[in-house]
Amino acid sequence: LRPNEQDGRPDVNQTQGQMSHNSNVRFVSFHKQAWLVLGSIFLVSDVVVGKNELRVSIQPVGNSLKGRPLAQQPQVQLFADGVADLFNDNNVKVSFYSNPTGSVIRGSTSLSLSMGIATFTNLNILPGGQNFRLLFKVNASDGTEVSAISDPFSCDGQEAFLRIVTQPNITLRNDPLPSVAPTVEVIDSNGVRLNANPAITISFDRNPVGGSFTNDSVTSVVAVAGLANFSTLWATKAATAKESFIPAWLENSGGYADGGAYTARFSSPGFLDVISDPFEVNPIVTILTQPYSDTVTVRRFACSGSSSCSLLLSNYIASGDKIQSATLDIDVACTDLDDAGEYISFLSVGGAPLPASAFSAGPWTSCAYAGCRTGQCPDPAAASPGGNTRRALSSYDLLPLIGSVDNTTRLYSSAGPPVAVSLGVSDAVNLCPCAGSNLLAVVTLTVSVSARAEAQALPLARQPVVALVDGDGSLYARATKLVSASLVVNTAAASLSGAVQVVTSGGVAAFTDLVVTEGGPSFVLRFGIAGGLRYADSSAFAVGTGNYPRLSLDCLDLPCAQPLAKINSEGSVLFLPPKLALQRADGTRSHSALSVTVRVAKNGPGGRLKGPATRKLADGSLAPYCLLEADGTTVSCAAAASDGAVSFDQLMLFNGNCANSQRACLLAGYAALCGQGYSLVFTANGVSVESLTFDVAGANRSPAWWAPTPADG
Repeated sequence: LRPNEQDGRPDVNQTQGQMSHNSNVRFVSFHKQAWLVLGSIFLVSDVVVGKNELRVSIQPVGNSLKGRPLAQQPQVQLFADGVADLFNDNNVKVSFYSNPTGSVIRGSTSLSLSMGIATFTNLNILPGGQNFRLLFKVNASDGTEVSAISDPFSCDGQEAFLRIVTQPNITLRNDPLPSVAPTVEVIDSNGVRLNANPAITISFDRNPVGGSFTNDSVTSVVAVAGLANFSTLWATKAATAKESFIPAWLENSGGYADGGAYTARFSSPGFLDVISDPFEVNPIVTILTQPYSDTVTVRRFACSGSSSCSLLLSNYIASGDKIQSATLDIDVACTDLDDAGEYISFLSVGGAPLPASAFSAGPWTSCAYAGCRTGQCPDPAAASPGGNTRRALSSYDLLPLIGSVDNTTRLYSSAGPPVAVSLGVSDAVNLCPCAGSNLLAVVTLTVSVSARAEAQALPLARQPVVALVDGDGSLYARATKLVSASLVVNTAAASLSGAVQVVTSGGVAAFTDLVVTEGGPSFVLRFGIAGGLRYADSSAFAVGTGNYPRLSLDCLDLPCAQPLAKINSEGSVLFLPPKLALQRADGTRSHSALSVTVRVAKNGPGGRLKGPATRKLADGSLAPYCLLEADGTTVSCAAAASDGAVSFDQLMLFNGNCANSQRACLLAGYAALCGQGYSLVFTANGVSVESLTFDVAGANRSPAWWAPTPADG
């Protein structure tokens, strides 16, 4: 400071002006004047604060023994515009910037500046670890907060560790089944979880197939309260270990390859890495060929003409076949169906023209010149007709045309009557005919019929084929796997017999002789690997619909019983409740647990069936029993068989075929004096049986359902 010529004091204004000429730095200027009386000498200090900066002048160095303070305590210094801020005595506070082990800082964590410097003396970090960084904060003279971060340092005597809580069991990206997410915790030497928040990273340690995590996997997770959950992980490649149940003959024959399993490494700065147990990433189980019990036949017919054609579909089922589905497809050759005015003018099935919305009439782009180009005319006689064609009719359901539902049994039946098919094209279709015909159509009839009763012990008509697929969609052929089949939805207590375990070859397992031993609807097979950990379920399929099991009220191997009424009053149950057997084709009782339904068949004027809404099962639970059907008048009751037998208890049949004036009827009980009588019909899996006719006492009527006429007396 230069002295003022007039009074000998420093020229404050001149000094301030000299220091504030730099326009590149925003200055916050103020005067802090301190007059010190030292005899007759007066001194003044004018401090100008500019750009604030806190520097770590001495970096911390970790302790070498547990429980000891830092070997080198940190020191920080505050600067303003590059000059030490000597007159700031604010407190400097220290905390963690990086704390991977959840440690704590002990000692004096707040210290006043002295001449712009704070030297810490007793900081101690427990329990210790690696890659710590300290954060220092202080308020500058202008009130703004400034901070500084130390270099990384470590403390010996680590007492914090990573520990795997949940071992990984991850999957491929497209696997529809859930995985098991690995979790890792931070603990002390006593195994107690610490409140630490390090970033933990997972990687493959043992990687026998060169796999990786998918791009959308989250491989680095910040622990929350000492726990890291890796919930978003998928592998790109499957890797499996040797299966202990691979037969020795297969292993020795060279049909087995040991793919090996993965292990995972969990890492975090300041911790020793931890390695997971070996784990498999299994391939995805897919079903190439669905299991099917019905026999499917596909027949193709040629329909040709100059502008129209017709044919009669017949003999498409054999006598006794129980048809389950029948669909029609029609493909027309592209002779000349590509311009306006060139289209299918009509199409009729079963003698009735189809509405325009039911089929595609054309025209179609590039649907022309089939007859003028080699290989573009279809061959209806070939297994694959080929050619340049367009589909006019797709999967048209023929069942309503060729059969009907019985009003009593509620079952569909068809004798396979002939079906007429005809179609025509507009006159403008006249270019490049196929085999001389402007119109050539391939009519495809696909029919399925259920397995016959005598085929109950035979393998499924269509056997399943299962594939194991890797992450890239290719077949998983690196390691041989054992694929097991089981019944996961079993509507009839059936058994699955045959070779239920098949070893893959090239990633494919082809089953050849699976048998579902009982008839019933909606069976589902499950195909699993790795002890059932990964699996795929088949589509639901029926077995023996309309053919088995057979139902009998007159069996000899258990007490079957026809229904019988009793001399009684209103609301009495049947004197003899009906009991049925579910039989095989040879008459022996099956072991089925199929549900059987009963309704009234022969029914005098107004009779009604009634029973409890629920029934108690052998295990004490309740199951639905009797209900009013959607038509609002029909009552049906359903009960599951047990070991091939079922009894319908607590049924009531209210009378409607006796007049009150016939006193003989009231006294005769179930004698044949009370009209035409009743019968019950029982159905299960498309099979039915009707009881013998029986009568109901005249007093057993329901006024709510049928008014008594004439009046009594």
